[in-house]
Amino acid sequence: MRLTALYRFEGVLLPGESVVLRISSTADRQFLNDFKDTQRSFAVCNADACQEQDIATLVVIKEVKSKYSNGDLDILVLAVGLCKLVQTFERHPLKLYSAATVLELAHEIYTAEASLINVFKKYAYRYLPKQMLPKTISGDLFQIAALLGLTVEQKRMLIGLFNPIKMNRLLRNIIRTKSALYNQESRLHGNFHLN
Repeated sequence: MRLTALYRFEGVLLPGESVVLRISSTADRQFLNDFKDTQRSFAVCNADACQEQDIATLVVIKEVKSKYSNGDLDILVLAVGLCKLVQTFERHPLKLYSAATVLELAHEIYTAEASLINVFKKYAYRYLPKQMLPKTISGDLFQIAALLGLTVEQKRMLIGLFNPIKMNRLLRNIIRTKSALYNQESRLHGNFHLN
């Protein structure tokens, strides 16, 4: 376990995803100074689901994207793993920003089962644009999740499960639902005729 900065925002990040965060307050700037030139990770979580015992994402700062005249900054962060929020603090004991004691979670459990990979390949080659398809579909559960374009709620559900069997099952169910919707849309489109 370790104490690190905690940043709340409107989305949910899965390992491997990137997002731009806005740095605007004095506390944000202090945390940026503490982390920008290091490869140390800090925790980010959805503003609506950022309580003790929740699962959050560990990110590292890749670069400062934009600087504004009012002092605000946009930073690009990359999600590198997941952690459990053991204890959260509105303010770090020695800093201005929020903090959390986190327990890093083992990356090995995020493996996609063969059945999920097969179901996803059928879905991907039928419904996804060719330019979106990677050269290889790895056994990384989060690669599949990213290609599915999950909603914020689906991402929260996925990382909240933190059980490989349940995570694989959830993604298979999402693929089946998306496939059924595409099939229904295709049938409706085929039955539509102009008079």
